[in-house]
Amino acid sequence: MKKFLFAAGGVMLLAVMSGCAEGIGVKEGFGHAPLGIIYSHGIQGGATEPNLEVIKRPYRHLGRVSGDASQTNILFLFTGGNASIEKAQQDALSKVKGADALINRNFDVSHTMLLGIFTVATLQVSGDAIKFTDNQ
Repeated sequence: MKKFLFAAGGVMLLAVMSGCAEGIGVKEGFGHAPLGIIYSHGIQGGATEPNLEVIKRPYRHLGRVSGDASQTNILFLFTGGNASIEKAQQDALSKVKGADALINRNFDVSHTMLLGIFTVATLQVSGDAIKFTDNQ
């Protein structure tokens, strides 16, 4: 009986630590594997957005760029950083002089975790940098 209780406790602990509540195999419509307990690193599919409000104005295409924003967690106790869409987009736009906005944006999320001691989540945005030509 002790072995059974020990095994059941171990399974429950693994379930809690691996985040099984997120679902196994699919998350928000994309392929997904829960975080591993010892080590994990992966990129999850995100979304694509044309940014239609922006392209109503005349613009000049400057090139394809990408940027990212990260948030770090230590020991599941301390979290710091800014992994927002705005921060990742600012990072992408800073790579092209004179860029005003991004269109045809793609978003992906990557994560890296080691023993639950150190976890980094990164939002990656890529898109076409544009400069408005209507001087508004």
